[in-house]
Formats: sequence, structure tokens, C-alpha cells
Amino acid sequence: MQNRTCDGCTKCCEGYLLVEEIYIDPANPCKFVDKGIGCKSYTHRPAEVCRKFNCRYIEDPMIPEWLAPKHSNIIFLPKSNKPVFYNSKFIESIMKKCNRETEEDFDLLKKLLLLYDSVYCDMDHFSKVNGKWFFKIHNKV
Repeated sequence: MQNRTCDGCTKCCEGYLLVEEIYIDPANPCKFVDKGIGCKSYTHRPAEVCRKFNCRYIEDPMIPEWLAPKHSNIIFLPKSNKPVFYNSKFIESIMKKCNRETEEDFDLLKKLLLLYDSVYCDMDHFSKVNGKWFFKIHNKV
């Protein structure tokens, strides 16, 4: 497999990772992001978190191209100890967005969602409560 690049994907900078160190959230993307192109200050990235972030799509060849964040709106992250469950309708909505219909693709996506933590980059899945943003957790598959 060739080394993957961001290739114009800016999902991690658009506010969905809720990076408090540089004050970005779903309503306020990073001021350095040029959406769809990249970081305007890449060589002088503004925060430690930007330099340390590793998108699992870039690192893991098991994640297929159709699940690249710019296509699927999913950012795959290192697994934490917090269990997160997704319902079938959520998975089906991602499949539809990515124009995938096979049971094999559905099973692969379920497996990846269990293997990694992930963030779905869609404002409909976030809510602000008492000034803080929260990801709306989905029910178990």
C-alpha cells in the first residue's frame, strides 16, 4: 500500500475533535484551516495536539478508501477505554453516504467502529449543553 496523505481532508481541523487547547468546536473550526485544502500554518502548527494527532485512516491499511474521513465524515481515533456503541441505522446512514450496499462492507464498518474510537463529523450529531459540546452517543448495534 502507498503511504496515505490527508489529500485535502480537513475534518480533524473543522472542530469535530473538540480540541480545547486551541478552542475549536463544531461551530468554530480552527482559524488556520483552509477547508478542503489543509492547514494554512502546517509547518508552524499552532498546538501540540495538532503535531501529535494521527488519523487512523492514514495509518491503518485495513480502513478502505471509501471510509476516508473526507468521504465518510468519520475520523477514526486510537481506542480508549470508554465503550461506544452504534445502532444499525447510524451505520446504514454512513453506508448510504459512501454508496456502499454489501453485507461485507457493513460488517467491515461495524468491525472498525468497534476496533477504534471514532467521531462522526456532522453537526446533527453534536449538542451544546451549558457552554460545552457533546457528541450524541448512539445505541448499541
